Amino acid sequence: MKKSKRDSARWLKFFPNGKTPRYVRCYDNGGRSYDRYFVVYSGRLPAPYQGGCFGVGMDEYPYHPQGFCMHSEFSRSAGSNQNCFDRPKYSHLGKKIAFEDLPEDCRLAVIQDYCYLWDLEYPDWAHNHWRIIMRDGRAKDYFAAKKMMEEYAAI
Repeated sequence: MKKSKRDSARWLKFFPNGKTPRYVRCYDNGGRSYDRYFVVYSGRLPAPYQGGCFGVGMDEYPYHPQGFCMHSEFSRSAGSNQNCFDRPKYSHLGKKIAFEDLPEDCRLAVIQDYCYLWDLEYPDWAHNHWRIIMRDGRAKDYFAAKKMMEEYAAI
């Protein structure tokens, strides 16, 4: 489906270089806890989500059955100088890192949330990266897993 000029301009507002989301802040605590990576969705959120701050904590394998991926919401309270998970201090979240430094599956989880929060179309380049976790714990991309299942069904 071809995007209109307006949709393309909106897309570039949220993804300036085409792949890196503009309104995220990423942290890595170096493995001190199970939720090693934490991402805060910043920027002005649409109406249903205003008044709060949203984030996601995850390990390296957020889609694995034994992985970890948990969403959080921070509601601002009156009289508090804390206005988000990482403001005014973020030392409890670890070291600030670039979005590109997150593991691939973590980046995909963030992109999925980001597109949902700002009502953006899921990018074509990300569709081929969906992971299917096989029973033996190996990750397969969707198309390879689908082909394998079709071959198995034909036996």
